[in-house]
Amino acid sequence: MKFKSQQENCYPEEIPPPKTGDRAINRSDAELRRNAEDIVASQEADVSAPLSELDTKRVLHELQVYQVELEMQNDELTKITTGLFEREAQLKKSEKLLRENQQQLQTFIDYAPAAMAMFDHNMRYLRVNRRWLTDYGIEEQDIIGKSHYEVFPEIPNWWREAHRCGLAGECLKSDGDPFERADGSVQWVRWQLRPWYDDGGDIGGIIIFTEDITERKSVEAALKESEKQYRSLFDESLDAVLFGKLDGTILDANLAACRIFGMDVQELCTVGRSGIIDYDDSRFDSAHEQREKSGQVFAEMTCLRKGNKQFPAEVSSVVISHDPPRFFVIIRDISDRKQAEQDLKNSEERYRQLFEVELDAILLIDWETGKIIDANQSALKMYGYPQREFMQLQPSDLSADPEVSQNAIKDRISKVSLRFHRKKDGTIFPVEILASYFEYQGRPVHVAAVRDISERYQNEKLLTDLNQKIIEMNEHLLEVQEIERIAISRDIHDDLGQELTILKLNLEWLESRLPADSDDLHKRIFEMCESINRLSATIQRIAANLRPPLLDDAGLIAAIEWHVSEFSKHSGLECFMMLNEDLEPLDEKVSTVIMRILQEGLTNISRHAKATEVSISLCKKGQNLYLEIADNGCGITQDKAASPKAYGLIGMNERARACMGHLAIVGEPHCGTTLVLSLPLNTGEYTV
Repeated sequence: MKFKSQQENCYPEEIPPPKTGDRAINRSDAELRRNAEDIVASQEADVSAPLSELDTKRVLHELQVYQVELEMQNDELTKITTGLFEREAQLKKSEKLLRENQQQLQTFIDYAPAAMAMFDHNMRYLRVNRRWLTDYGIEEQDIIGKSHYEVFPEIPNWWREAHRCGLAGECLKSDGDPFERADGSVQWVRWQLRPWYDDGGDIGGIIIFTEDITERKSVEAALKESEKQYRSLFDESLDAVLFGKLDGTILDANLAACRIFGMDVQELCTVGRSGIIDYDDSRFDSAHEQREKSGQVFAEMTCLRKGNKQFPAEVSSVVISHDPPRFFVIIRDISDRKQAEQDLKNSEERYRQLFEVELDAILLIDWETGKIIDANQSALKMYGYPQREFMQLQPSDLSADPEVSQNAIKDRISKVSLRFHRKKDGTIFPVEILASYFEYQGRPVHVAAVRDISERYQNEKLLTDLNQKIIEMNEHLLEVQEIERIAISRDIHDDLGQELTILKLNLEWLESRLPADSDDLHKRIFEMCESINRLSATIQRIAANLRPPLLDDAGLIAAIEWHVSEFSKHSGLECFMMLNEDLEPLDEKVSTVIMRILQEGLTNISRHAKATEVSISLCKKGQNLYLEIADNGCGITQDKAASPKAYGLIGMNERARACMGHLAIVGEPHCGTTLVLSLPLNTGEYTV
């Protein structure tokens, strides 16, 4: 029996065969066995055993080899374990150092002056520093693991494209781009991005470094705007602006300087200060000395144009901090102002001459203090004051009603048609005042021209009294006319009516006594009776026009209805009426006025309007009574309505005014005429 075929069964049960597959050694099993066999063979060199014990020897040999092999494995394991312990200690030391480095790195990242954020390949946040959170106002948010575009949905497309380029391996940066936030604010950002790589050398994402430069941009913009304003002020100033050295050398000049001095910038820089300032002017030395002491000066002096042409100027110069020091000087040509001052002086002389010869009283009054600061001789003569005493007065001292005068000055009333003033001797007299307000010698004043209108006032008062007497006389005439109309109407109606009635009865009596065969006589008597009837109707109509009996018996509404009906019957015009029948009984005078104006209006329509329709309305609105008469005729013109020969319209206006009413007539060509009468219903004597 061969050994190899029984090798697996030659070991005792208590000694399991070695599991070479589980050995954590660096040598191969075959090499380890060969080394063990060599060691056992050297130990067995002196051992003698009978040949019959060959199998036992072999088993012993195998056991010895196995033991040696185990010892060698134990040595190897000891070495490996020692190495592992050393590697574990080194690993712990490395881990501690790594944690310290990571902590230092995180501290550096957190307190770095730039904002930093690390993203994975899907632009999700892996790490950010504190500056990133504060710069973008997201300190309260937990953004780790969130998408960058979820945190900032307002990120523009061009920036997203930059992220894609970074994820593709590009390194990008910008010195400043605007980032418009969701709330509408704009944040300026300087940024840089670059990819980061994993252990396999693949791109794991990108790192973005940003710096908020909004404040710097604002400062730069403000500085740029300031420089722009300075340059604009320098270039567009109407005054000459020059910049130079303290020794008088000119370094720069604006366009106004070129225009004022008649030289270009190069010429001004060549001639320097001595070519534009007249050193012979004594004011230059004192101004120069003052600037040396205080660093600035403002003075008037003589300047020189090209060709040494002199002109007056205002010069303002200031020394600015510079290394070496420099000066700015602003020169204003005041030739026009000097000429204006001279013209003003001449004008004031002419004004003074005119002021003194003016017949009206002229007062120059300080608007703030109310004191009289100047007055002409006419004012002194009008009020009877001497010059010194008059200048101590105020305008209210001259007024018979001081409070009204003070309010007029306060309200800057420019014209007063009538005011009563008082002279020094106490005489009250009427005046007319014209006032204007302006600045005089740097203070607000008003000048008042006061005219004594005593004579005119007396004439106007006489004219007013005369007009009042005419109005009263006219009202009296209307009343007398109305009384006479009533009397005539009554006489016509009673006397003529009775006589015609008797005449008709006599004709009827004669007819009853004529023979039956007297046809011609009967016919003639019948015609005479008809004539008497027509005459009676005419007499009644005339009497009614003079004074409608219904006006006294049935009231205004019934009288209007009857008169309009008769007018429509005789004129052939279609009439429409809208009358307020709920009116309370009116005063007899008011009723008469309304009736007479209605009659006159309808008469004018029948004579002049060429109308086909007429509308009449009478109604009460508020405390007024309105009568409106309108037609569709040719329309009255304003010239005809205001004609002094329109006696009918004049009479209607007088009747309306007698009752404190108002009459308005409006017409348009081919659109008819409208007459509106308004009468107050609560005016004392004529209250309804």
